[in-house]
Amino acid sequence: MSSFLKIKALFVCLLIVNFVFSQDWTERLKITANERTKNASFGTSVAISGDFAVVGANQEPKDADNSEENIFINAGAAYVFKNENGQWEFYQKIVSSDRSSGDYFGNSVAIDGDYIVVGAQKEAEDENGQNTKPNAGSAYIFQNIDGDWTEIQKICASDRSNDDLFGTDVGISQNNIIVSAYQQGSDENGENLKNNSGSVYAFTKQGNTWVQTQKIVASDRSDADFFGYSIDIDNNYLVVGAYLQDYNSTGASYIMDAGAAYVYKKEGETWTEKQKLTAGDRKTESYFGYSVSISGDYIIVGAYKHSENSNLNQSGVAYIFKNNSDNWQEQTKLKSSDLTANDYFGKSVAIDGTYALVGADLQDNDENGENFSFNAGAAYLFKLENNNWTETQKLCASDRSGSAAYGFKLAIHDYNFIVCANQEDYDVNGENYLNNSGSAYIYRKNSNLIVKKGNEIINNEQTLNFGNLIFEEEFQEINISFSNDGGDIIKFTDEEIFVLQGNDIEDFSLEFDENLDTLLMPNTTAYLNIKFSPTSLGLKNAELLINNDTEQSEFLILLKGNGILLSKLSNINSNILVFPNPGNSQIFIDLKDTEADIINIYDANAKCVISKTNAKGLINIDTSNLQTGVYLLSIISDNTIVNSKFIIE
Repeated sequence: MSSFLKIKALFVCLLIVNFVFSQDWTERLKITANERTKNASFGTSVAISGDFAVVGANQEPKDADNSEENIFINAGAAYVFKNENGQWEFYQKIVSSDRSSGDYFGNSVAIDGDYIVVGAQKEAEDENGQNTKPNAGSAYIFQNIDGDWTEIQKICASDRSNDDLFGTDVGISQNNIIVSAYQQGSDENGENLKNNSGSVYAFTKQGNTWVQTQKIVASDRSDADFFGYSIDIDNNYLVVGAYLQDYNSTGASYIMDAGAAYVYKKEGETWTEKQKLTAGDRKTESYFGYSVSISGDYIIVGAYKHSENSNLNQSGVAYIFKNNSDNWQEQTKLKSSDLTANDYFGKSVAIDGTYALVGADLQDNDENGENFSFNAGAAYLFKLENNNWTETQKLCASDRSGSAAYGFKLAIHDYNFIVCANQEDYDVNGENYLNNSGSAYIYRKNSNLIVKKGNEIINNEQTLNFGNLIFEEEFQEINISFSNDGGDIIKFTDEEIFVLQGNDIEDFSLEFDENLDTLLMPNTTAYLNIKFSPTSLGLKNAELLINNDTEQSEFLILLKGNGILLSKLSNINSNILVFPNPGNSQIFIDLKDTEADIINIYDANAKCVISKTNAKGLINIDTSNLQTGVYLLSIISDNTIVNSKFIIE
């Protein structure tokens, strides 16, 4: 049990960042390769986990040292960035140990904890660098060993063949790695060829080695489904997109290239298909399943070529499905607030907790719907509130330019997300043009102080009412939590930032946990106990001011309580029956066999507000003119006084 330190008038702390009482996210940094190269396509892929992010550049020709002597056209690379105390910095460039021209290493990336997986969908050799099969594909696993991301294993499909494109997409969650090969043609047994039907391969960590444990195909596989073009994994659930699939969830109702997605659950050691997802409003060439993402009980699926109507050709949409006992149901269809034709909204999707992010890499206008720039791109942020997904923000690059493809790929984790623009041409300062060198933009959720009383959110300038308390005898405590619901650090110092002020501060005091850290990190909570102990009769008021800085946003809590003297009256008798209690417009007093000479009702300030004489039996008293609060019923009979409390609501 925590011990508390008592302060009479001051709780001292200071924010090192501005309080922003909103849900907005802001661009914090533009990132590029540490040594940019023309046509490298930095931003081909992106993933984020904890304090590390990885960005793929599948056409980067230089090695990890950026040597001019080891140039391999389209060999590819990936770049690791680290968040150091809120600042994202370049950390390491990684390439494959057997890199060669045309591998497209970095076409896909995934990260979870100390492991990164990078797909090289056109790599030609097996794990041992042998058995060349053009475009068969491979993937590489890197581990963070003492701060250095080191390649520990190359993985390939057990039935690899030409043009499978193994490594088109990759995913990792705990001890599971998933790699897709959307042009692979055989079933799980290597039979029943269906060209470009697509496959997905599951690997499990056994000791220090990742071993293929299963090949996964759709239960209704057919030619040219492109099953596995997109994948995502979260714990024991896997979602696989097949954007050229033609049939609905029951295998009926042919619509060419309407698209589908498949949900799998790991049961024991086996991934089992649980459900096929399709859009509720399927249309020809919608490409539902081109992008997918999963987080907890939610899946988002992009359909970037979906046409809402004849005026919105290929505007694009995204669909969110919710899990209900392994039954994934379409919950909502997302559209941008400024939807226009050929936006490609849904080209990329990402979901994490209560936030969903959708890319539209051909959108032309800025966040205000102005400043047309052809195919500059945009991303849209949606938030889940009260079971509804609502667009909260449109995002564009701070240095937006035409044909940058901002929104091509996305990643979101906790309080950070990244939007890629793999065809952007300029460095972090908006200078040094290099065609299609690529870039990405990191956003963070602004620092947001959430003040709560239990589960109730306390708003700025809201009143906390401690009620009526007997002065010098009773006290009331209210525990307040202060949560950092943002991506920046809140730091407590010795400045007078949390202040009790007002005429009655002697009646209020503050207590806090002596183990309170000086840093209120993102997604953490501190606690403050406010105690009201009236020292005299009457209404008491004070203010708790958070962040006493005119240059920052103040947050004010109004404190109110009332000192009363009910205890100064004697003979409180709980046997007197007063009902209903609490009452409203009338109360009844059951005197039973008692004959009362006088019945008086006193308010909290000991003022007599109702008086009756010579009463007996069941008495009805009109209380419609009384204010809400605690009252004293005083019954005088045969020179004795009996008192009882009741409440008016």
